[in-house]
Amino acid sequence: AAFGKVKVDMHGVQDRLDELEGDIYRNIRLNLKELKFKLADGSITTREYDERYKRILDAALK
Repeated sequence: AAFGKVKVDMHGVQDRLDELEGDIYRNIRLNLKELKFKLADGSITTREYDERYKRILDAALK
């Protein structure tokens, strides 16, 4: 019975990790989308876009 309980708890942990991972990817997508809008409306240059894009991805991979 104890083993079954541990297994259920681990599923809960995995669900939470999956949820957090989804939140992280959603935030990355939102940040990249916002960058595209700023580039499109001229509020940042192509160079700034490239630098920020790289920073977002570097931060995501750490």
